[in-house]
Amino acid sequence: MKTKKLLQALFKIIFAFPLAFLVKIPLLGGSLNLLDLEIIAFLGLSVFCLFYQPFFRGKFFSFLMSSRVFCGGALVGTGATIAFILNAFPQNIFNSLGALKSFILLPIAFSLLAAFWLKQKFLKFQTVFIAQSYFATILAVAALLVPFQDKFSYDHRLKLFFQSPNQLAIFLALGFLATFFCFLRQLHSFSRHHSSYHWLFSRDFFLLTAIIIFITLWQTASTGAIIASGLAAGIILLFYWLRRLFLEIKLGKIILLLSLLASTAILVFSHWPLVTSPPASLPFPSSLDSRIAIYSASKKILQKNWHWLFGIGPYNFQDNYLAVQSLFVPYPQWAVPHAHNLWLQTWLEAGLLGLLGLLFAFKAIFTVNLLPQKDNHVISSHLNQKAPFRLALWGWLFYFLLHGVIDAPAWGNAYALFFWFTLFSLELNSVKTTTSPINKE
Repeated sequence: MKTKKLLQALFKIIFAFPLAFLVKIPLLGGSLNLLDLEIIAFLGLSVFCLFYQPFFRGKFFSFLMSSRVFCGGALVGTGATIAFILNAFPQNIFNSLGALKSFILLPIAFSLLAAFWLKQKFLKFQTVFIAQSYFATILAVAALLVPFQDKFSYDHRLKLFFQSPNQLAIFLALGFLATFFCFLRQLHSFSRHHSSYHWLFSRDFFLLTAIIIFITLWQTASTGAIIASGLAAGIILLFYWLRRLFLEIKLGKIILLLSLLASTAILVFSHWPLVTSPPASLPFPSSLDSRIAIYSASKKILQKNWHWLFGIGPYNFQDNYLAVQSLFVPYPQWAVPHAHNLWLQTWLEAGLLGLLGLLFAFKAIFTVNLLPQKDNHVISSHLNQKAPFRLALWGWLFYFLLHGVIDAPAWGNAYALFFWFTLFSLELNSVKTTTSPINKE
């Protein structure tokens, strides 16, 4: 029983305070962030629990062998590791290793084990979305009311204490979608004890906080996050009204295809002027200008030294960008930590193997048998007691796909955790384990 309570406590802490990655703990001349330590503790406790009792072990290996998302994640991890090894130079080895650990390996391992414990009813989805709702509410109120130093960026966009407004926007967007779903869930009265809920769990509270979070999100002026979260919320509302699972899967496939087509188009057709071209007149470069410059540089990076096959390694984009940027008309922004596209970023930093792995993981999600065939056109599982949070997971997935066209919301501390957790969780209904639920230690 103590093991179960410790797992639940760590699970709550990880999702209630994802900003723990900002807390750095010195270690062997480098540092380890607090979020990574929490995840490592969760993994260690899970491994202890799995191998301490054969009952757990058998169910987990059955779960592992049935997970196609894990196969995709393993390919991404392998591709990123190969890219790291091939591009591990003394000046960047620790940053690259840290990104490999925090952006890929730990989030995938955590999400796999979290999904397993969720399937065994050790953990609850309610923990994730309510924790994210409260976290985003506190973050939004702090951003609006607390006078932080350097609260706004140079172009007057709200960024709080983050490096850029887009980083704040991703947390707010995920929190907004979680809060919006909690509002719909209370509106639908899922719980038989709904009338006894405290006001902090009421539909009025979630509606109010969703509005506050979105107002704060608007202040970041992060167009991608605002549009993607708005569209994802609209899709959640559509499914809430229609309540048919086959529409989720069909629309999901369409959004995935559009994301891939749009990403291919910007890679093929983006062209930033070369230095041999007449000087470009850009007194006030826009966000579109910056992305065209970044995509053009990314194409040039892929063409060098077999980077299209093996990648450049995690956290190595900025150095490679600066190396090829001299070939183009100067763009007045040197700090470019990623390729501003989910698929392009994965290809660059995890190689072709990583890109194929990510595609395989998404294919697993959209080909998974979420309900028995005879139930494909009946009320979706997200409206019954068995899987009431599936709708919110679809909302998060659509957000990552939509925002991923013009940004890399799955590559970063905590963002990667939400991304892989969403993929593994959406696969749960198809992954097999032995039959009896785990209710003992």
